[in-house]
Amino acid sequence: MINACYEDAPIAHLEVDDLGIIVHVNNACLELFQSQEKMVGRSVVGLFSEGENGQAQVRRILEQRGGEAVEVAFRRRDGVERRAQVKAWRLRVGDRLQIVVFDVTKHHQQREVQVTEAREAIRARDEFLSVASHELRTPLAALVLQLATLQKLFRSDEASESNTRVLGKIDKAVKSTRRLTTLVDGLLDVSRIATGRLALQTEVCDLALVAEDIVGRTADAARRAGCELEVHVDGPLPGVWDRLRLEQILENLLSNAIKYGAGKPVELCIRKTPAMATITVRDHGMGIPAADLERIFGQFERAVPTRNYGGLGLGLYITRQIVEAHGGTIHAQSEPGAGALFVVELPRRLEFTDSASRVGEFTDNASRVGELSPGSSPGGDELSPGSSPGGDECTDSASRVAELSPGSSPGRAELPARPVAPGGPLAEGNPLRTTGGPPSQDRELQ
Repeated sequence: MINACYEDAPIAHLEVDDLGIIVHVNNACLELFQSQEKMVGRSVVGLFSEGENGQAQVRRILEQRGGEAVEVAFRRRDGVERRAQVKAWRLRVGDRLQIVVFDVTKHHQQREVQVTEAREAIRARDEFLSVASHELRTPLAALVLQLATLQKLFRSDEASESNTRVLGKIDKAVKSTRRLTTLVDGLLDVSRIATGRLALQTEVCDLALVAEDIVGRTADAARRAGCELEVHVDGPLPGVWDRLRLEQILENLLSNAIKYGAGKPVELCIRKTPAMATITVRDHGMGIPAADLERIFGQFERAVPTRNYGGLGLGLYITRQIVEAHGGTIHAQSEPGAGALFVVELPRRLEFTDSASRVGEFTDNASRVGELSPGSSPGGDELSPGSSPGGDECTDSASRVAELSPGSSPGRAELPARPVAPGGPLAEGNPLRTTGGPPSQDRELQ
């Protein structure tokens, strides 16, 4: 009775010895493999395809005398390839190995259809995001322009209580519009990345000056959040990068640190070697669980509930894509309650400047613009002891980033650690971008 049930069972069953030789099969097994030959006496490994490590996985089951089920491919005598899930076990110690084979071909085909449909849905979503982002940018640009005009008009009028109230409301509208513009730009970048249309416009630029500019932009946000920005920069730091995308990397990381580390210091450190630039941003906020350190770099991902913190969860995803497009890496280190550290490493790629003379031209330019000799200002005006160019605000872009210590050279200046004054002067552009750099290069994100 038991043997009859075994032979007529709907599940393919094999019994093999310690060498993997088949000693018994049931009718369902013969039907599954469509074997007209005697299967007994053959190696069970030979029933499965070599592709996708199929035979290797079956051998592993034999060596381990069981284990987890594996999915492998096999080809029937009629040439049709099928998918099967193979599971093995021993009933008792010393017994022969029992193997069951489930035909999962239909399930596999259904899964492939679902994957295809999901990919098509993602493609349609990305196309929608691209079109919607482009369409939203046009009215947003007009709105920003109109609000800027209103700001200018009300600030030029005589001060009055009503004007002050209206100007305050306009300022809030400007901030909200900028926030909306940032969200739209994020969606547009995601669509560009997904479709391979995000290009890098590379040139020789100074990462130290870019950092100074972004620190100035984020100073107000840091002040409102109660964060003191501490900046350490090796400057000048020339390299071949996309300046606008460098700004995006730094702004995303600093904004992230200010958001999740409110009320505590935020540290930006930029160091250089002949071949690499390393950017680190550290906050002292809530921290990130170890299980989420990789996940947070995904699309629309975050390690905290959406209701507690705004945003779309795209900043770190876009940052990683930009970093990797430059040939660099980014990773996070954190523990819950201990803050977070984000580390970016970017190749400087100065070999693309045609020769060392390019680097020399860049450094000479920095020296001409920002060289500080005792008793003189960059513009050639005499300075009294203890004074600085332009009073409290340095008028020279190079001197703002690199405060030279006695005996140091402009070619390797150190920006000492110091808190950044909220609302400090913004950089007025990088004069070194216009000279000493190679032609712009387009590099598509893969």
